[in-house]
Amino acid sequence: MAQNILYSSKKRELICREVSPNEIVRDVVDLFQEKAKAIGIKLIHETNPALPLVRLDLMSIRRMLENFIWNALDACKKDKEKDSHIVVVRAGSHDRFHFRFEVVDNGVGMDEETKKSIFDEFYSTKGGHGTGLGLLVVDKIVKEHGGKVEVFTAPGRGTTFRTIFRIN
Repeated sequence: MAQNILYSSKKRELICREVSPNEIVRDVVDLFQEKAKAIGIKLIHETNPALPLVRLDLMSIRRMLENFIWNALDACKKDKEKDSHIVVVRAGSHDRFHFRFEVVDNGVGMDEETKKSIFDEFYSTKGGHGTGLGLLVVDKIVKEHGGKVEVFTAPGRGTTFRTIFRIN
């Protein structure tokens, strides 16, 4: 939470270097594995060995994925309708010139009204448990990298957050 507050309020210069999207996904999933297990959610990663190294700000992209995963775990935890929940974090090809990260959950999902507001400053569906800055920070990170974010969701069906970046 504190990191999101700092990131959203401070202008910082990106420190881009060649990194492996696959390695980032594996590392961030490992970070959340115990938390997911403790709340009964299966957390897995899927990577694509054909992905090249790409130039990214490692800390920013990690923060982006951490925010997505945190929200996905929360959405699954809130869903009392399903017997089991899963969060899948992916690194994969998008097309010849782009790659993508995806975080997919089978949690509560969102209605259209909520979906329209998720990147607004201080907007939160978590009541007192959220700051409303996580997805604002994600949007900032994606834009700083010249990428785009897509959201696919439906109430009761879960959510997919997809970020698309150029292979450089």
